[in-house]
Amino acid sequence: MTAAKNAICFVNTNGQWGGGEKWHLSTACYFRDQQVSTLMVTNRDSALYRAATQAGFSPLAMQIGNLSLLNPLKLFKLVKFFKDNGVSTVVLNLPSDAKFAGLAARLAGVRHIVYRRGMPKKPSASALNKWLFNDVITHVVGNSQEIVDKMVQGNETWFPVAKTSIIYNGVDTRQPFPAPKPLAADKNPLVIGSVGRLVDQKGQLWLVEICQRLKAKGHQVRIDIAGEGEKRAELEAAIEAAGLGEDIRLLGHVSDMAGFMAAIDLLAFTSKYEGSANTLIEALYHGVPVVAFDASSNPEVVVHGQTGLLAKAFDVADMAAKIEDLINNKTLTAQMVQSGQALVKSKFDMHRNLEKLLAIHRQQ
Repeated sequence: MTAAKNAICFVNTNGQWGGGEKWHLSTACYFRDQQVSTLMVTNRDSALYRAATQAGFSPLAMQIGNLSLLNPLKLFKLVKFFKDNGVSTVVLNLPSDAKFAGLAARLAGVRHIVYRRGMPKKPSASALNKWLFNDVITHVVGNSQEIVDKMVQGNETWFPVAKTSIIYNGVDTRQPFPAPKPLAADKNPLVIGSVGRLVDQKGQLWLVEICQRLKAKGHQVRIDIAGEGEKRAELEAAIEAAGLGEDIRLLGHVSDMAGFMAAIDLLAFTSKYEGSANTLIEALYHGVPVVAFDASSNPEVVVHGQTGLLAKAFDVADMAAKIEDLINNKTLTAQMVQSGQALVKSKFDMHRNLEKLLAIHRQQ
């Protein structure tokens, strides 16, 4: 059978589910909708493998780690997969994916080798990275300006700046935007939402003190936390020690994010670092008022006083105060919600943003 030409393959072997995995799956679906032959390579034990299978893909199951480059049989299995399927573009997720699958793509003669980076961390100036970014990868895509800046700053002598571009995360804006829900200061309780894996990066432990501060000011609040992860036991212990078992709920993994957003009154975003955070974009899309720390890529989504409020980085007292500002100023909150939805339409439209990746794929 003759292989289809100009196929695109998304390589993401992360075992956990997060924003990167959501992006890879939704982007693969977008390319399939554009009548592009679309393939995926994932970890068989991952949530992405299961979700991709449910979405109608047949992913090539492969575990890739830092030592995979030392396995020539695995390497040439992937080379053959790319060749047999006429792959002309690969999109890579993890650094280990970039090294291993990037080399396989180069050996297979793949035209476009795209490394999509979603975390603002500086790559080391190792000989391997210099070779990878200059001689293997053809396009470096960051999902925020800060991510691109982090890759370049301090690496100006060797990093290929000309290969970089920004493709923000986004949502499907083709449907009517959800109607914003008025924030009622006298609601009992007022529900504050938080979304993210229960890991140190997401900072959910701070929500315990935030809840204490708001209750001390007389606010009847409940915090609903959506997500699972390694910090769950520690978070449960902190909630119990603070006597907040009735006030902070751990919901586990929530698949119905639209339903979650409809059930909360505002979003408290406590992450320490992010790319263009899906949670913030989805909150703005759903008309949910947001407070986030003034850190990492957050200001690219939350424009202080316009689309939400930014608290001083990792200052819990200021985060609680900014939440109070939202509760007490319904007029400002309504204006920010409206501006947030306008920003989503102009900057975070998924289909418009993915046209940039489609253009890369179509380059000869």
